[in-house]
Amino acid sequence: MTPQEFYWKWQVKQEDIANICCRSTYAVNSWLAQGARYKTPSSDSLHHLALMDFILENFETIPKELLNQLCSFA
Repeated sequence: MTPQEFYWKWQVKQEDIANICCRSTYAVNSWLAQGARYKTPSSDSLHHLALMDFILENFETIPKELLNQLCSFA
C-alpha cells in the first residue's frame, strides 16, 4: 500500500505514517510530495503500511492473543 493510499484511506497525519514506518515526518512528506520533491518510499516502509492497513481492516476479527503479540513490538 502506498503512503498516498494509506493517507487518504485512514485520514491520518503525516506524523502517524512516520511512526508506523519508523521514519521522519520529512521522509513521509517527500513520499506525499509531487514533482522534484517526491521520493520513493522503501519496500520496508510499504510493508509496514500494508501490515497496519491489514490490522486496521481486521481489528475486530484478529484474536486478542495475536493482536497483543503484534502490538508488543512497538
